[in-house]
Amino acid sequence: WKNWIAFSSTHSFNFDGSNDYLNIGTNSGIEFTGTQPFTISMWVNLDSVALMAFCYKRSGSNGYIWQVHDDGTLEFSTGSATGGVLEASRTTTTISANEWTHIAVVRTANEGKALFYKNGSLMTIDSSNDPDHTSMSDNSTIPLTIGEHGGSRYFNGKMDEIAFPS
Repeated sequence: WKNWIAFSSTHSFNFDGSNDYLNIGTNSGIEFTGTQPFTISMWVNLDSVALMAFCYKRSGSNGYIWQVHDDGTLEFSTGSATGGVLEASRTTTTISANEWTHIAVVRTANEGKALFYKNGSLMTIDSSNDPDHTSMSDNSTIPLTIGEHGGSRYFNGKMDEIAFPS
């Protein structure tokens, strides 16, 4: 994809990795519960590969987090209203720094697992980190933030075309 799609840094969000993020607020279109299907997608261009958040909508064990780890793997974590540990799905496929990459996390209505895509291709999931996300709960008072993880894990790079299609 990077050979035929050109992006300009003048029209994407440029995060500095230290304190930049977007507060989207609350909206029913970004709240996912139970077996509700969802997709989150975006173009990213990491300045470096490190533990950073793409999006964060969590309070206690309610909500969700989508992030990249320092080895370039992607992780999507969800929590339930009953509390306890967040359930995390993680890829073994990686993304790299200094190139535009389209990424998406998807949960279909009949499958509780998180599916990850990189440039339109299904990414490989770590079989030891592939839970069912059907007990996921959300709280309409929790704001969604893009590019940070509750005051840490600030994103370092560019994001474009961030989408939560229904």
